[in-house]
Amino acid sequence: MATQKEAGFKQKGRIVKKWIISLLVVLTATGWIYVSNAKSRANAYEDSIRKVLLDDEFIYESVHKGRPLKEFLEGLNPEDRSSYIRNMKRMSLRGCPKGFIVAYSEHIKAWESHDQKLIRSTWIDVVSTARIHGVDWKNRY
Repeated sequence: MATQKEAGFKQKGRIVKKWIISLLVVLTATGWIYVSNAKSRANAYEDSIRKVLLDDEFIYESVHKGRPLKEFLEGLNPEDRSSYIRNMKRMSLRGCPKGFIVAYSEHIKAWESHDQKLIRSTWIDVVSTARIHGVDWKNRY
């Protein structure tokens, strides 16, 4: 009788081992999928941020023309300023992480306020947020 109990315990032990191994395989596979998706998401964020910054640089340079910021702001006629801000607002932030979207939106608001210090500080926030997501960008102010 003791041998039948032992056989039963061994059988249950094998079943438990199979379940544990199956569970470990599933968890490992899930972990790999998560890591893979996280890397893909990070690459997508980098690409989206880089596109926004390149577009921003293009429209900035098209109206800035190398002038110091103070001179640029003082010499910018209202029509050009409106056009610049409108172009910033038109840029698609699709695919960018939320933190970057918030930083860039605040930068647009700073331009609308005409406050040079705020423009500089919000641009630093934009660049810093980009760096968090792997995009190294220069600070133009």
